[in-house]
Amino acid sequence: MITATPEVMAKYGDSVRWQSEHILPHWVLDHMDIKITHLDNQTATFQLGHNPDLFRRFPPPHDESHLCGQAIMALADSLMIFPVVVAVGHTENMATLDLSTQFLKPVHPGDIRLEARIVQRGRRTLRGVVDIYDKDNRHCATSMVCYMFV
Repeated sequence: MITATPEVMAKYGDSVRWQSEHILPHWVLDHMDIKITHLDNQTATFQLGHNPDLFRRFPPPHDESHLCGQAIMALADSLMIFPVVVAVGHTENMATLDLSTQFLKPVHPGDIRLEARIVQRGRRTLRGVVDIYDKDNRHCATSMVCYMFV
């Protein structure tokens, strides 16, 4: 489920609803509890609520869990779309051209913050970065996303 602060909804509610209804796959909406806390035409900040299904549990003696890499990459690709649509509008069709992620530290259960920003916009492509922080505000992963306008 995607929710947003009242401030974000007041300014960008149409974009948030449109992306939830037309762009994001249902498995993202059904399994990821995401709140948009900031959104503009260059950046966005998100909070990910805890869902144990997104975490990989390690057997004893480790007995800990980490957010799985597939979830991190899906979040980066899915959430970078929000500032992109605010920047370019609903009329541009896009496809993910490239997605790469550097995993820096394990993401432990707890409140997870994601920060997305557009870093380059060309005529046919747009590049963005998504940084993932854990509950202790440790920088855990960085994803570089490139979209192509089709």
